[in-house]
Amino acid sequence: MVSIARTVHSAKGESHEAVLLLSGRATAKRDSARDWIKGEMGEPPDEETRIGYVGLTRARRYCAVALPNTTPEDVIAAYEGAGFVVVNGAA
Repeated sequence: MVSIARTVHSAKGESHEAVLLLSGRATAKRDSARDWIKGEMGEPPDEETRIGYVGLTRARRYCAVALPNTTPEDVIAAYEGAGFVVVNGAA
C-alpha cells in the first residue's frame, strides 16, 4: 500500500511503514531542525518539539529527518547523539 504525503497533524494516531520529517531552512522565527531535537541539546521542549515527536513516532520500519545543508554542526551532533545516522552530511 502506498501512502501519500501527509502533515504531522493529519497523521496523529496513525502509523506508517516509513516517515520523512522535512525541515526547512532556519529563519528568525522558526528553526524546526533545532526545535525537534531540543531535549537532546539540554533545552526545554516546546510545541514544535512535540510536533516533531509525533511525526517521528509514526514510523513502523523507517524514519528519516531531512535537514538543510545550513544546519549547524551542534544540531547535527544532537541528532547523531539521539541515534540518527548522517547519510549525506552537511558540507
